[in-house]
Amino acid sequence: MLRSMREGAKSPVMKVFLLFLAAGFALWGVGDLSSGFFSSGNKAVTAGSQSATAVEVANEFERVRRTAPQRLPAGEAIELGLLDEVINTTARQILFEAEADALGLASTKQMQLDRIGAEPVFQSETGGFSEARFRQTLGQSGLTEQAYLDRLDSLMLQEQILGSINSGARFSADLTRSVAAYQLEKRTARYRHYQADSSQVTSPSDAVLSEYYAENSTSYDAPDLRQVDVVYLSADTVADQIVVTEADITDAFETRRDEFIEPERREVRQMVFTTKAAADSALALLADGTGFADVATETLNWTETDTALGIVSRSDLDDALAAAVFSSAQDEVVGPVETAFGFHLAITDSITEGTEAVLSELRPSIITILKSEAAIDTVYDLVSKLEDELGTGASLAEAAASISMNVTTLPQIDRNGLDIDGMSVSQGMADAETAAVLTDSQFLALSFELEIDELSPVITSVDDSFFVLQPKAESPSRSRALDEVRDRVKADWTREQALQAARQRAEQAQSEISTTLSEFSVSPEFERSGTGLDDDYARLIATTSFAASPGTTSLVDTGDGTLLVYTDTVIPAAAEDITDRAEQLGASFDELIASDMQAALGLELADRHQLEVNVSLVRQLLIGASGQ
Repeated sequence: MLRSMREGAKSPVMKVFLLFLAAGFALWGVGDLSSGFFSSGNKAVTAGSQSATAVEVANEFERVRRTAPQRLPAGEAIELGLLDEVINTTARQILFEAEADALGLASTKQMQLDRIGAEPVFQSETGGFSEARFRQTLGQSGLTEQAYLDRLDSLMLQEQILGSINSGARFSADLTRSVAAYQLEKRTARYRHYQADSSQVTSPSDAVLSEYYAENSTSYDAPDLRQVDVVYLSADTVADQIVVTEADITDAFETRRDEFIEPERREVRQMVFTTKAAADSALALLADGTGFADVATETLNWTETDTALGIVSRSDLDDALAAAVFSSAQDEVVGPVETAFGFHLAITDSITEGTEAVLSELRPSIITILKSEAAIDTVYDLVSKLEDELGTGASLAEAAASISMNVTTLPQIDRNGLDIDGMSVSQGMADAETAAVLTDSQFLALSFELEIDELSPVITSVDDSFFVLQPKAESPSRSRALDEVRDRVKADWTREQALQAARQRAEQAQSEISTTLSEFSVSPEFERSGTGLDDDYARLIATTSFAASPGTTSLVDTGDGTLLVYTDTVIPAAAEDITDRAEQLGASFDELIASDMQAALGLELADRHQLEVNVSLVRQLLIGASGQ
């Protein structure tokens, strides 16, 4: 399919489309929500002669939400701005379609075929169009061929409009070369790290420690703290309750047998013609004994590589083509078979029989899957029971006992989940599952928003986990006496003295650089990023050196000492390297300019075509759907 297509220009618009495609972006051709959640007919976005209904936008929102790694609840995803993002993307598309309609622009089927054939994501390792990859990509995104072509048609119209302004987006070549030269410049340096050594610091007297504490007392103030009770539910917390029987394993194996079967695969070659008459003529040549590759060369000017469809399974092909190919014998020519892309002649070069699933080999993975699924189901059942118990007025302890769970009393925490000294509380907890809740921003916020002894509702956290919390006690922020924080104060004073001593050693070496420089080895050449230096402080050394003139020294504190850096030589980039880098930068800069120009065009089109957006309508539909 589409083997006649040769590589064309790689459209920026197509690249944008493919990014959306990889993320599951499909505004049209998605109907999973429209029959059950929403009514149709209401417009969410309107511009000129074009519009998108609330159902279409809601479907797109659900599509993106479901493909997100965390799969957030609809309400939370809306609050985080996902709906606004979908609306903005939809509005932009509708605007360009309205402009294309006003200008009388159109895209032909051949234009679509050429574009698809040139897209790298649809090509095989040999560089030709791969139907298998094409269908695999569409399958992963949930798009039908027609839905894909409709979307492609819209994007190609956008490309025609944007092409007229992108051609004028050019960054200054001289400035680009200057930036390239700046980036590619290298240097060499000599440096030494004078590290702080607390073991060499004499223990402070009480008077010294008291004076240091008085100067820094506010650093040791205790923050607002709360003690919180929590019931935390996740698959891990109930995993030990899950028992998988032999019958469960057997039933799952039989029910999911298709998931474990390796399907029959075939190595296939094909030719694709735009008309049936051309396909029939080629078939006649094959019937006369002309080889498949020779016919492809004679009729389509295809190479043998162009004809190679690769090793495919039935699901990789169009239904009609798959039926013909997988019912044929090896070396048998089938066709012409008509699909959306033309008329196909195909031949199977080799057949790899499918394999049956073997229970003994799959037992461990089936057990893991069943336990995981059962644990999630159990969590949701327990959550439902917990909510029912809390709804009757039961205490947190009583509600937890009703589902055989325990209430965990967390150590006192501040608003960031840290203890009184700013250390992580979760790292010291034996219950790793419950400790995970301390990383949840909702938990931390509610811990301080609720009144003491006030119960929270059951809150959905990440990865099918839930929690209920109840603040039990609080300690307001306060000043702390020296005796309460003596160990911390002593450690801080000692560290500060060690750092000061390291700084003094570095300053002494700097003052004697004319005699000490010979003791420093010259570094390899390095870039502004620190690439080329094998040192923990490579970036810091590079930043310091590039900020200084050759033959000068600089001091920079590292947090555990002081670096003395002597900038040795400046190494300008070679002219050919500057040229290569300038070409790369120029393309990036041009894209940025084009992006700004496109944004300005979008504002103009919004005014010209009277863009109207009804976000609240979609929001109401989604909230209604999520509550069912």
